[in-house]
Amino acid sequence: MMSAVAIAIIITAGSTANAQTTPAAGAKSAEIKAGGGTPFAFDTSSLNGSYGWNSVAFVNSSTSQPAAGAGLMVFDGHGNISGHYSGNYLGTPITQDYKGSYLVNPDGSGHLEFVQSNGSLLAYDLFIVSGGNEIFLVSTLPGTLQVVDVKKQ
Repeated sequence: MMSAVAIAIIITAGSTANAQTTPAAGAKSAEIKAGGGTPFAFDTSSLNGSYGWNSVAFVNSSTSQPAAGAGLMVFDGHGNISGHYSGNYLGTPITQDYKGSYLVNPDGSGHLEFVQSNGSLLAYDLFIVSGGNEIFLVSTLPGTLQVVDVKKQ
């Protein structure tokens, strides 16, 4: 036998008026806050441990040169990262090690930069999703179109 549960939703949106329904008898209520719902509590310790990642990119906006890679990235929980990857740039296989740093804002956004063993700097904005089990990166380098999907091992 199935039973129905009524849910009242209260929407809080800054300085605008609240939209509200009157709960039915015995109904449960939930509150949704503008900007996401639960309070944010992210910081550098939110990223800790080993993550695997993969990416496809186009670099040099004038000629759209393709690149792809997959690798490992280790976050120490204190703002430092290290890792390595294998990839392909213009059809040529490459491998690189890298070290760098990251910062995390309370809302789960942040920034990550690292220097590869060949001396080149890569920089990304980051977005923590799935409670820290996954991170989306987007390149902040001019002329580079790249997103990176990073998943906790």
